[in-house]
Amino acid sequence: MSYLHGIGLATGPAIPLAQAAGADEDPKTVLVLAQEGFSEVAIDEEGLVALARRAMSETLERAAVDPLDVDAVVLATESFWDVGAPKVEERQRLEHLRLRDALLETFAGLGLARACPYGAWLSACGNLGVSLGLSHAMVAAGQHQRILVVTVDRQRPDLPRFMRGGAAVLGDAAASCLVGTEPRSGFRIEAVRSVGAPGVAQLDPRKDFSRLVLETHKSVRRLDRDFTAVIGAPLREAQHVLAGHFHVDALKVIADTLKLPAERLRREGRAAYGHLDASDNLVTLRALDDQGQIAEGDLVVLLNTGVWTWSAVALRKTA
Repeated sequence: MSYLHGIGLATGPAIPLAQAAGADEDPKTVLVLAQEGFSEVAIDEEGLVALARRAMSETLERAAVDPLDVDAVVLATESFWDVGAPKVEERQRLEHLRLRDALLETFAGLGLARACPYGAWLSACGNLGVSLGLSHAMVAAGQHQRILVVTVDRQRPDLPRFMRGGAAVLGDAAASCLVGTEPRSGFRIEAVRSVGAPGVAQLDPRKDFSRLVLETHKSVRRLDRDFTAVIGAPLREAQHVLAGHFHVDALKVIADTLKLPAERLRREGRAAYGHLDASDNLVTLRALDDQGQIAEGDLVVLLNTGVWTWSAVALRKTA
């Protein structure tokens, strides 16, 4: 049995959408996003490692855990560009190595002297489910007792921050939590189910929207079947289903497949800051929990979608 608690967060400052959009952005995009509840976007200037450090430090403080008692760190990111590389032909290798070295230095600075580092990156926005699944499995197997899970991403300055058609605006954030064997106040991890979604990954939403919807339906149905087999109830029977901070049309496709009222796909936790990649669901989970909206015994499902992997993390609220 494993438990999740001590959620820590770090975001860039909140910038009004119109200010962040600049002169090149279509004003209609800002209007659509505003209608969907996005008023600001988190834009960070400190850097990926600083974001991760802030979130991790807050988790250690909120969980009241000695860093020396943390025996593993699972870190998920897509933002290898953040550390740069001098030569194009060596860019990918050097970015990975430089990010690794910077993060290992951060681990040491936080006192995580015994922590074994693991990484997750292939699933992009779905990295949270992969990271929690890995951590849950390692704790259940007795490989580790306390694992610090961190998701962190910053948007590249040379790429659009506003997604096409007003699907979302991309913000910078890090989120972390502790997964361990101790039944502290927080959430018990009931199960983590993941399915591969290569059909989704290979499609361009601008050219293959109808096929994208079809592949999304397939992935969600598979995930729901796997989840039901393990939990004994479909996803729609959870008291809270959390999803990423996207346009409501994208959420409606998922909700329709699950036969779940669209308003029950919760995304309101700091959604004004934009879509925060893999950090979305931890941000919303902390917001709902801090506001007292999750009762003891409630089943909460983190529905994590990504370019390759979809996952459902079942959490049970503990006292």
